[in-house]
Amino acid sequence: MPTVSIEITPDVFDRFSELTFKPSQAIAEFIDNAIQSYLDHKDNNMFFKPGYKLVVDVFIEWGETKNNKTYAKSITIKDNAAGISKSRYDCAFETGHKPEFNEGLNEYGMGMKVAAFWLSKRWTITSKNFAEPIERTLVQDVVEIISKKLRSLEYTENSVSNNSSYTIVRLENLYSKNNFTKAKLNDIKKELASIYRTFLRRGEIQININDEALVFEDLQMLRAPYFADPNGKPIEWKTYINKAVFGKEIKGYIGILKEMSENKSGLVIIRRGRVIVGESRDHLYHPNTLFGKAQNSHLYKRLYGEIEIKGFSASFNKNGFSDVDELEEMLTMLKPYLFIEGFSILKQASELRIKTTTPAIYTVTWVHNNGESDIVQSYQSGSNIIMPNNPTKSNHIFVGWAPNPTTVVTSNVTYIAQWKNININEPEYLIRWIFGNGSPELCAKYKKGEEITIPSDPIKEGFTFIKWEPTPTKKALMNVSYVAQWKRILTPIPTSDIIATKEFVFNGENICMNLIKDSVQKTLMVLDMTKYQSQKIVECKLTISLLPVVDKTLSNSDVKNLLLSIAIAFFEAQMNDEDTCEGLIKYIK
Repeated sequence: MPTVSIEITPDVFDRFSELTFKPSQAIAEFIDNAIQSYLDHKDNNMFFKPGYKLVVDVFIEWGETKNNKTYAKSITIKDNAAGISKSRYDCAFETGHKPEFNEGLNEYGMGMKVAAFWLSKRWTITSKNFAEPIERTLVQDVVEIISKKLRSLEYTENSVSNNSSYTIVRLENLYSKNNFTKAKLNDIKKELASIYRTFLRRGEIQININDEALVFEDLQMLRAPYFADPNGKPIEWKTYINKAVFGKEIKGYIGILKEMSENKSGLVIIRRGRVIVGESRDHLYHPNTLFGKAQNSHLYKRLYGEIEIKGFSASFNKNGFSDVDELEEMLTMLKPYLFIEGFSILKQASELRIKTTTPAIYTVTWVHNNGESDIVQSYQSGSNIIMPNNPTKSNHIFVGWAPNPTTVVTSNVTYIAQWKNININEPEYLIRWIFGNGSPELCAKYKKGEEITIPSDPIKEGFTFIKWEPTPTKKALMNVSYVAQWKRILTPIPTSDIIATKEFVFNGENICMNLIKDSVQKTLMVLDMTKYQSQKIVECKLTISLLPVVDKTLSNSDVKNLLLSIAIAFFEAQMNDEDTCEGLIKYIK
C-alpha cells in the first residue's frame, strides 16, 4: 500500500488545537484550498467546462448539548474543484511544505492541516483529480499518530469514473474547547460571506452552509449634501484610492457609512481576493491616522473602507498582516485626498449631523403561481430585498419574476413568478445572468432551441451598462453565463477650469495632459488618473494661489508651458515608480 509523508514530530499535532483560530477562520482554510485549486486550473479545458461554477458545501452535524450549548459533532466540506493530483498528493500533507506557486491562497502549506487538527482529533480527506481516474483517501488520527510516533501514513486508492473532480474532508471527534457551537452558526455564516465577498460579488463561487447559500450584503454609503452646505446637492461619500510605494501597493475605497456604527466602521483589509482583517465586529481595523483615538467620535463610527494590499505578508492563518507601520504611513500619504475642499470625507464624517426619522415599512409579496403559499415580507424603506429561492413547478421552467425585482425597497410591491411549459423529453440548459450591481443573479432553465428571455438592461449607480458578455444568443444552445459589462460615468471638467492642455507620447501611446484650476490649499499639484485607462487623459489639478509667480492669472504662455512640462514629468516619474525629484530632473522638457 502506498504512503505519504507527514514530516513533523508527531506530538506537535496535539498542540495545534491550542493555536489562535475562530471557527470561521478554520473553515476558511478549506475553502481557500478549493478556490486556489479552481484558480490554478480554470484555464484548462479538461477541467473548466461551459456552465461550470465552483461550489463548496459545508455540512455541520450537531451533537450533544452541555450547559445550554449544542456542540458540533462533525463537519464535512466538499468542493467540485480540480482535486489533488498524484504529484501533489505525496507532499500535500507535510505541514509547512510550500507549493511551487505560493502567490495564491495556500502559500504557506500549513493552513488546511493546522485548521483540521485545531478543529478535530480525527479527519479524513478523499480527493479525485480531474485528469486521473483514481480516488485517494487518507485518514489522520491524532491519537494514533502520537502513540505510534508515525511520520508517514498509508492511504487507499480506488479506480473511479474520470468525468468528475472533487475533494471531501470529514472532521470528527471535534474539540469542544474551541467552542464550535450552534449559537455561533449565524456569526460563522456572516464572517465567511465577509471573507469571500470579492469572489461572491463576481459570482465565481457558491458557498453553502447546511444547504444555505452565503450572500454578502454590502454596507450602504452615505448620500447627503456637504455639511457646510446643507441645502446643496446630495453626494455619495465614497472615494477610490490607489497608492504604490517601494514595492507595496494599496487600492480600494474609503467612504462614510449611511448609518453610524461602532461595530461596522473601520477598514477591511483584502489580500489576494480574500479578507484577512475586518470580516467581523471583533476584528475591525481603525488606524489612528484616519480614525483618531476617540472611539465615541462621529469620525470613528462613520468611516469605512475596503483596501486591497499587495506586497504585504499575511500571518499563516490569514487573520493579520505584517508591516502595519508601512501601511499606516501609506494611508497618511492619502489623507490630502480625503481633505479636498467641498468633498472632505474626514470633515464630513466628523461634522455632519443628521436628524433621525422613523423609516416607512413596506410589504414585498412573492406569488409563486404553483400552488404554494405566497411569501410576504416586511422591510423598512431603503432596505435590501432578500429574494426567495427560485420556485419549482411540474413540467414548467421558472423564467423569473414580474416585474423585475429591485435591490432596495421603496414601496409596497408584488412579484409574480413567470413560467414556461416544457417538453420533458428535450435536454435543458441553464442560462445565468450576472448583473454585477449587487442584485442576485437570475437563473433559468430552457429546452434546447427555446427562445431565451433577455432581462432588461440593469442599472448601477455611477456606471453605464454597456453590454452582456458573451453576446446572448436568441435561443438556448448550451449552459452559459452572461455577465453585465459596465463603464464608469465620469463627470466632465468645465471648460473654464482648463488652464492649458498638451499632448505627449508615453510608452508609444498619445496622452493628453490637462492643467486644471483647483481650490485645494494643501498641495500645489495633484495628478488625477481617473480617465487615464479609458480616455488616455491625465488631469493635473493646480492650486494657483500657491504658485511662486506674480502673474497668477496664468496669462503668460511660457508659465503655462513650464507647468505642463512639470506635470508631464511628474506623471512619467510616477508611472515609472521613480523618485519624484529625480524624475522631474530626468523627464522635464
